[in-house]
Amino acid sequence: MRERTPNQIRDESIKCFNQMAPAKYNAGQLEHGGLLDEREDIINDLRGEAIDFWFYVETAARQLEEKDERIEELEKQVKHYKEIASR
Repeated sequence: MRERTPNQIRDESIKCFNQMAPAKYNAGQLEHGGLLDEREDIINDLRGEAIDFWFYVETAARQLEEKDERIEELEKQVKHYKEIASR
């Protein structure tokens, strides 16, 4: 992975947010309707979102772990084949 400066991290993150947020907000408006400022039980809505987020985090962590394990397996195979080729 290429190294990024703090400004690049900020700018890339904000760019991604600005690209994704309007469509996500508009989809939520279509699904739920009404004004967000007028939602009565926004705390419970946030709790539900936090729970959803947790499951996303755990799934992403597992996927990364599986990829890391697969990379390790492939690196071992490459080393093995390099040893065979050097004989």
